[in-house]
Formats: sequence, structure tokens, C-alpha cells
Amino acid sequence: LEVHPERPGEERRHHHQLEVGAAAHVTDPVPDHPLAARCPRHRRELVQLDQDFQRKRREFQEDLAARKNEELQKVLARANNVIKDLAKKGNYDVIFQDVVYINPKHDMTPAVIAGLDSAP
Repeated sequence: LEVHPERPGEERRHHHQLEVGAAAHVTDPVPDHPLAARCPRHRRELVQLDQDFQRKRREFQEDLAARKNEELQKVLARANNVIKDLAKKGNYDVIFQDVVYINPKHDMTPAVIAGLDSAP
């Protein structure tokens, strides 16, 4: 879109072009856009905003992963306690958590789930 100030309505199109150009900066902080050379201050601001956004996004992702891991560790600890209690009560010598196949009559999963549901 070329800007021709002698034509009516071009100022409005020029303004729209700036908005589109600014949006391009947000998704691609260093675009090859003709307005980038004419607006270095805006370009720097948009690059800085993009960097801040990316930093905050990374921090959020790291915090989320850490929180998920904490909660998973709590659930696993509770499940292990339930399994140990079932082993003692059932007088089992060994309980396997990861097996390729198990006969359903030996599967303790329903008992473990019931123990997790009833545990505080």
C-alpha cells in the first residue's frame, strides 16, 4: 500500500498501514518492513515488549512445570503409601507397579484407587 497524501482518505490508510506494521513487529520483532526504518523508536519499543513477553512466558512455563511436578510427587507419595498398606494387610512379599501383562485376578489397581479415594 503506497501513501499518496494528495489523494483524499490516504491519511487514514497510512494510519492503518502503521497498525499493520506494528502488528508485524509483535509477531516478528525484526521485520523487513519499510516503516521499520522510519520508526526506529517504535521498533525498539516493540522489540522490548516482545522480549519482555517472551521472558514472562518462559517464567510462567517454568513455574507451571515446577508446580505440576510438585503435585505429581504428592500423588505418587500417596499412591506408594496406599500400596505399602495393601502389601502389609494382604501379606504380599512383592508388588510390581510396571508389568507387561497381569491376570486381572491379581490386579490391585482398583484397591489402590479406592485407597487413594479414602485417604485424606
